[in-house]
Amino acid sequence: MLEFRSVTLSYGSFIAVHDVNLNVDTGGFVALLGPSGCGKTTLLRSVAGLAGTISGEILINGRSVTDVPVHKRNVGLVFQNYALFPHKTVFENIAFGLKHRGLPKSEIARQVKEALDMVQLPAAARRYPSQLSGGQQQRIAIARAIITKPDVLLLDEPLSALDANLRADMRSEIRSLQQRTGITTVFVTHDQEEALAMADVVVVMKDGRVIQTGAPEEIYRTPKTRFVAEFLGHANVLRGTVTESGTAHTIVDVAGIRARIDGRVAARPGDAIDAVIRSPHVRVTAPGQSHTRRARVVERTFLGDKTAYTLDLDGIRITASAADDLQPLQVGDPAELTFDPARITLLDASGSHLPIDGRA
Repeated sequence: MLEFRSVTLSYGSFIAVHDVNLNVDTGGFVALLGPSGCGKTTLLRSVAGLAGTISGEILINGRSVTDVPVHKRNVGLVFQNYALFPHKTVFENIAFGLKHRGLPKSEIARQVKEALDMVQLPAAARRYPSQLSGGQQQRIAIARAIITKPDVLLLDEPLSALDANLRADMRSEIRSLQQRTGITTVFVTHDQEEALAMADVVVVMKDGRVIQTGAPEEIYRTPKTRFVAEFLGHANVLRGTVTESGTAHTIVDVAGIRARIDGRVAARPGDAIDAVIRSPHVRVTAPGQSHTRRARVVERTFLGDKTAYTLDLDGIRITASAADDLQPLQVGDPAELTFDPARITLLDASGSHLPIDGRA
């Protein structure tokens, strides 16, 4: 449906996106995820014809649009600030694209009504953007983008201006709307939780390059590089050593804690590794319960349904999170640590993923 073939984007001598090859299935929802300046917005805007100089090729429905003017690409774009016309009513904002296509007034009215019903704002037609909340403005911007039945819908961080509760509500609404319409959607965000919650496929970018592409579960559970591991989710990346390697299991020593991993790893005893262990998979107990390494709580944050801890283990900082406890550990308390071996991901000395053969 949407295909990038060796796409490089530049502004003068500056290369913003390097040699991207990516396919987006028809009706798919893809999140471009990465830190500021990684090239994700530039790549999204290239689909609309709003980016810099392009080498390579961008195809929509098998047709190259690399040199096609913006108004002939049939894409919908929702900007970060929504870009609604402040002097036009909601009806006029949504109808804008249809008027330029020369549709009869009766047909425009019918389609605008359908679009307002779809975004659950049927009574807002005569209001102005200044009379709407942030979430309502976002819905109008989406209605304006989809009313022309675009081949691809492009969303450029549309949730960033909303408060936390509204963001959670709106990401569910956007995902539901996308599934109902079946529009192929590309969504830019730097928020990993948004990407995991909304997308069918997550594309992690860094320095203008695609680092890893996959389903949210795959990206989260099997990061291919240290960067992906640390960027996506709260991950501890701890230096360790392989102490035993067999066909059925591998034993590693991570920060002095022994972990037995089911499956075979392509590593030999004595090899240095990095172990990726996310905060929920670090088990924290009071002393005397687990008989493992002793640490000390240096920071504690109550988050409602869970408590986040930062612990010091002989100079190594480790983050952990535990379900809400009636008697949580306090700052300064000793604690004992274990790791969930089934949740450990291994990286080799160069920071690349080490597959574990035979792991369930």
